Amino acid sequence: MEGPRKQYDLWPETNLANPDLHADLLGRPALLVGGRFEQWTPAFDRVEEAGQLDGEHKKGRLIYLGYGYRGFPTSEATP
Repeated sequence: MEGPRKQYDLWPETNLANPDLHADLLGRPALLVGGRFEQWTPAFDRVEEAGQLDGEHKKGRLIYLGYGYRGFPTSEATP
């Protein structure tokens, strides 16, 4: 998923660019917090909106359930 680098990007155990981690996650389900539905759908076989968590303080932050992780498509740079 594109965006600013996060702390998770600095550690091999949580960096989705790590090929070993990526391979271990393929086909797995995930609880997806925030973002937009259309941001998650390219990376999963199926995504379902699950609403908001009780007590969520950020208005509009939705939870999604992702099934069958495929990985995020890579962006190809244009010359």
